[in-house]
Amino acid sequence: MPVDIRPFRPADRGGVAAALFRRLLEHASAHGLSALYLGATEKFVAAHRFYEKHGFEAIADSALPPTFPRMAVDTRFYKLAL
Repeated sequence: MPVDIRPFRPADRGGVAAALFRRLLEHASAHGLSALYLGATEKFVAAHRFYEKHGFEAIADSALPPTFPRMAVDTRFYKLAL
């Protein structure tokens, strides 16, 4: 069966992202995680808004766990306590 690979309409993207985010939280909770951390670049302003809207708090890079896989392009970091 062919797969529809057309891009989402802009109005649909938020709903898809929110659904994927809910699934991530379910998975994280089911596996006993107590927090989620992420890194982003300064340019991803829409992503920053999404993270903050969904409860992530901006943190200093010094607050990241020692095992956090840092990418050279990341300049903003977030934490979500579960």
